[in-house]
Amino acid sequence: MNNKNNNKNKKRKSKQHRNVGPIVITKKGILPRIKKWFKNNNKTQTVRYEIIAEDYQGSFWVEQPKYPNCNEIARTLASFPQMITGGFLVRCFETRWFNANPNVVIDTLAILMERGVIDQDVCDEVFGKLTPFSNAKWVEDTHWKKDAIEAFFALDRKVGGYPKNKEERTAEMAEDWFNDQVSEKLEVLQWTGTVNGYADKDGKLIPIEFALERMVLPPDAKGRTRYHIGNRAQGDQPARTQFWGFPKFVTTIKHIRGRRRELQAAWLWRTVSTSIWNKLRNNEDLSKHERKAVEQHSTSIGHENPEFMAKLKAMHKSEEE
Repeated sequence: MNNKNNNKNKKRKSKQHRNVGPIVITKKGILPRIKKWFKNNNKTQTVRYEIIAEDYQGSFWVEQPKYPNCNEIARTLASFPQMITGGFLVRCFETRWFNANPNVVIDTLAILMERGVIDQDVCDEVFGKLTPFSNAKWVEDTHWKKDAIEAFFALDRKVGGYPKNKEERTAEMAEDWFNDQVSEKLEVLQWTGTVNGYADKDGKLIPIEFALERMVLPPDAKGRTRYHIGNRAQGDQPARTQFWGFPKFVTTIKHIRGRRRELQAAWLWRTVSTSIWNKLRNNEDLSKHERKAVEQHSTSIGHENPEFMAKLKAMHKSEEE
């Protein structure tokens, strides 16, 4: 009798969720209760999940990651835009984990730029002061105009008011199109090497490499200056592939934002939170301009966390209204 009851309980539990790849699906509003063996702790524990979507039938969950990707970091930073300055981001990203994963910084800034949270000055300060980007210098992409002109004659769609029929386009039209509608300069920042102090558990220096591009864009509706920021990881050229869609390059996209499997030095992540809090608490490194900009904004986040608000207000040197 007991065996029959145990079998029924097992069947009932097995029906409480189903897996589609890494996604766990449960009935709407039901938390997944799944245990698995964790090698690091040498014991079985309940897996922590976070909800990613919900419909009228069910809830969709993924296992809670140990560290965030660029999408999650960008969403977090965008939630308090009044704090975002170049100096603030430099201090936030000035940790060994971010230094070992420059692609996370590049993609985060690209997302913040696309959402209108930051401007050109913020990007220039981060890439000019933050390790390892400060080790490199911007260089002009000398093939940019040539590739753009070739694309003008190759694109099947209508290009900026010029004839849809490729045969009717002329060299003069191509020159006018490039001068009037395309950014005249594409710049590249890239570097490969190691940084002293950034070693793995065995003392071997962590290899670091990055490549990114920037292109000046017209200001947005609010007059905020903008860049196209593209990550050239794995040989990608986003200005050609995703921004303009040059036919010669569109099939070569390799880098996808947010892939955690491409991150390295995972053990360094545990030091990030402490480092950021120390930098936030210490307002001595804020310039007068930054301090004034911060103090002009009333803070509306975190009221349910008195300790957080006390630390934030102390940093702002202002009193809570």
